[in-house]
Amino acid sequence: MMGPNFRRAICSFSMILIPEILFLCTTGRFFSHKPIIIIASFLLYCLSLYFHIKVSTSDPGYIPKQLPPFAKGPRGAPTLTKALLQNPTKECALHKQYMQIPFNGRMLKIKYCSACLILRPPRTSHCSDCGLCVEKFDHHCPWVGSCIGKKNYCLYLFFLYSTTALIIFNSISSLIEIRLVALHIMKKTENGEQVLYKILENSGGSLVFLLYTAITMWFVLFLTLFHSYLIMNNQTTHEYLKKIWRDPPLNPYKYKSVIKNIVAVIFKQKIPAHFDTNKPIDLNLDTFTIIPSRLSVFQLTELEVKVAKGFTDGKTSPFICEFKDDQGSIDSNIVFP
Repeated sequence: MMGPNFRRAICSFSMILIPEILFLCTTGRFFSHKPIIIIASFLLYCLSLYFHIKVSTSDPGYIPKQLPPFAKGPRGAPTLTKALLQNPTKECALHKQYMQIPFNGRMLKIKYCSACLILRPPRTSHCSDCGLCVEKFDHHCPWVGSCIGKKNYCLYLFFLYSTTALIIFNSISSLIEIRLVALHIMKKTENGEQVLYKILENSGGSLVFLLYTAITMWFVLFLTLFHSYLIMNNQTTHEYLKKIWRDPPLNPYKYKSVIKNIVAVIFKQKIPAHFDTNKPIDLNLDTFTIIPSRLSVFQLTELEVKVAKGFTDGKTSPFICEFKDDQGSIDSNIVFP
């Protein structure tokens, strides 16, 4: 599964691949008598590529949205959708859009997401690009084309660290090559123009690589240092930018020890996915089954299916369903155009 901006992920993949090919064809060829440099660069590139693919295709911690119509509430209580349709002006428990729970001496907000129709767990936010709520939402990364959240944040960190190590190693190797070439040429001639011309002739590709690296490396280094600061404080990018924990009693998730914060972020327990992101979504208008109520089945007649398809605009499929309670009696008919 790739995020909605998968083209950007392909673009960033190319931005790592092309410089590596240029490095191997120039500096790598210069150090052909020292294969350890070529092997080290290639291994770092493979690590960066692996984590890039893993981040781009992994589930960041998506929470399934609750699609209308809902299953029946506890003991036959009306669902939120039905209640709002019957009396849309009546205040309810979700009128203020959030509730509060205590945690480590601080009141945490449990907000209601009007887009996903769910109560969001703490540190969860809705991503407008992905159209879903993400657990421990960090940010939506345009370079990997997906969200960074609870389930793939460690992969994102390893991607940053491996890419930074690759950039630094290749840059130092290219600088050493240019220095050795310059010293060799200066032994034969002291003419500055000839020295520069010979360097361009023999190490032009390495100079192009260094120029490209000098432009792009600062952004990667900044991200690496910034996220290193965040994990030492057990904080997310979203929380940092929104300044959520600036007021006392500050961040309830932060430990006094930096090591404990790093361990809590990186060496966390494996989290099961809410759903299989590799399976295709089945939007069958004939039959719908909703998990919370084992016997809540919505069955459409052939005529109702034709009417339902008549409402579609080619992009959005409506739901025309019959509510059936556990005894099989029809509760109500609701149409969602």
